[in-house]
Amino acid sequence: MPETDLRQGRNPLRRLWPVLKVVVAAGVPCILASGQTSLLASVAVPYTSRSDQKVQPESRLPANLNPPRVNQVFSDPDFGSRMVRVTDAGSAGQEPGKSWTTNSSAEQNEWSKADSSGSYKFYVISEGNVDVVRSFDPVTMKSTAVRGAEDGLREINGGGSWSFTDSDVLYGSEPRTFAFGKITFTRNKAKYSRIFDTSKCAGIGRLDGYTDDVSVSSDDRRLMMAENGIQDAWDRVVVYDQAEKACRFWNTSTGQVGGALGSRNDPTGTMTPSLPAFGIHNARMSRDGKWVRLTISGGAMAFWEVDTLNVVVCSGMGTGTGNKGCFGHQVMGYSHSVNNEANNDEMQTFYRKLSVPVLGDAMELIAPIPDRGAFGHDNHFTWNNVDPEDSAPVCDAQYSEGKGNSGAPHLPIRRPWDDEIVCIRTDGTPQVWRFAHHRSNATNGFHSIPIPQISQDGKFILFASDWENSLGTEKGNPFRYDVFVVELK
Repeated sequence: MPETDLRQGRNPLRRLWPVLKVVVAAGVPCILASGQTSLLASVAVPYTSRSDQKVQPESRLPANLNPPRVNQVFSDPDFGSRMVRVTDAGSAGQEPGKSWTTNSSAEQNEWSKADSSGSYKFYVISEGNVDVVRSFDPVTMKSTAVRGAEDGLREINGGGSWSFTDSDVLYGSEPRTFAFGKITFTRNKAKYSRIFDTSKCAGIGRLDGYTDDVSVSSDDRRLMMAENGIQDAWDRVVVYDQAEKACRFWNTSTGQVGGALGSRNDPTGTMTPSLPAFGIHNARMSRDGKWVRLTISGGAMAFWEVDTLNVVVCSGMGTGTGNKGCFGHQVMGYSHSVNNEANNDEMQTFYRKLSVPVLGDAMELIAPIPDRGAFGHDNHFTWNNVDPEDSAPVCDAQYSEGKGNSGAPHLPIRRPWDDEIVCIRTDGTPQVWRFAHHRSNATNGFHSIPIPQISQDGKFILFASDWENSLGTEKGNPFRYDVFVVELK
């Protein structure tokens, strides 16, 4: 993607589009700027949903959809996308009356790939942080609990990551240990097997606390997680190569890197450049398994090239409409990352290379932004549909923020995309597809936030919603929340 100034709608690609259309028609990859290649020709426009910029208030729902029943398929009244409710207060897997949610990170892979019959599996998460797996029929959009796992998976921590190669394998970390493991679903049984205990990674030191979610590379070869302590204080990130049966780690308290991924003879020693000790808020691995991104407590991001001692730091929040900082929520593809700047505007969305994630080297994906600078919503990006060229759309859900556990109504809709589930084009043409209102006030605790989880083929998004306080009440939150699915077309 081009290294260029897309601020205030000054997008040079618009002037180049007549030329690019000729290049695309010829099937030729196009070098846009700074040596960054966008394979526009190989990527068909995936969606036909609305992509206008008209403000769209929520239409009132009929009584039978306020709220809908589980497995009751309906169409969003404003955008036409098919939707369905997945859980309710009586869904098996936890005490009746409790809420259900999705993973707290939209980067986690919550959907299996489609199996030979075309069906999927996904999990929903109980209030006890237990994954409950359901099968999903893409034609009827109905889901049912997977036999043998109706009461939830206790062998791994909540928030597993599905395999990208096997529809029956879910990766995770063991509770109360520091081991990678996996659940394999066969013949109505869910069988657990340990993969590797990271405390045995030579030189990693004594471990305590608990682990972050597990990330998986596209070929399932590499697994990664942060550990040792609690969120914002984790100081180890470990990568395990299943083919080489070898591990590698970075200790962010000491700056030391140890281990080698098998025959690669990876260097060990002090990270370059040397960084002050820091705690890890979040850690994720790129789809090709070559990069690990650490979100540093306080907002900056550090990108570690795993087979080296190299780290690139992208600073956090800046000021002014031209800031291209690395603050806010982010997601990685194979060799690029996407983030919102989280200071000037939640839809100020940047696409940048992992190898040079500096402030100036980022393309703004949406330009111009209507009513720019009116920050009041937030979002989480999901990109598990990404292709090797990092040109698939990245998706998110806009929601009101800042009202915590109050049960208050969401902010008024004042511009396009507010309180909507959307996907953003990443191939050089500013376009935002609009699919549905998620109807979550997002004010019934953190997990009532509609954190989206896209399927690996980009056809569905799973999200949580309190359905504007219509799902009943529960102890600990003003109102319940449940999980829904929207179809992307």
